Amino acid sequence: MTPEAIYTDGGVIGPNPSKLGITWAWCQVWGDSLLRSGSGVIEPADLEMETCSNNIAELMGALRGLLSVPVGWDGILYTDSKVTLHRITDSFSFKGVPQGIINRVLKIRRGRKYRVVLLAGHPTRAEMKSGCAVRNGLPVSKWNVWCDKECCRLATEFKEQRG
Repeated sequence: MTPEAIYTDGGVIGPNPSKLGITWAWCQVWGDSLLRSGSGVIEPADLEMETCSNNIAELMGALRGLLSVPVGWDGILYTDSKVTLHRITDSFSFKGVPQGIINRVLKIRRGRKYRVVLLAGHPTRAEMKSGCAVRNGLPVSKWNVWCDKECCRLATEFKEQRG
């Protein structure tokens, strides 16, 4: 089954920018059901960088989510990053992003049919109940919260393994 939506998130391990690395997560959703998910950790050396920023983490979540569906997918990608929204749709501002990631984003954008919707990140319980963030009027989603928790879980696990 092809998902109707992909929710994504990313985060840094420690302070931003991180010398330790970044986490990313995505989940494919149909209706109210989770179909598939993916997540991971990327260390700065993996990207030939000294540090990685939260913006790169958010972009990696969206990129990996879009790579998980067939070319020409026409669903909705949800992100809580305005920078990622612009980069994954129409911006050519990729300051600090490795060229390999830029090339993959630009390739995915060619002939895109997906739409991108900005969510409010880190909603309160009251905002989750109402479906909307008071601070900015943006929608909120349990799936974005799921991705955020997965990123936090990976960051904690990574730090514990590092000692």
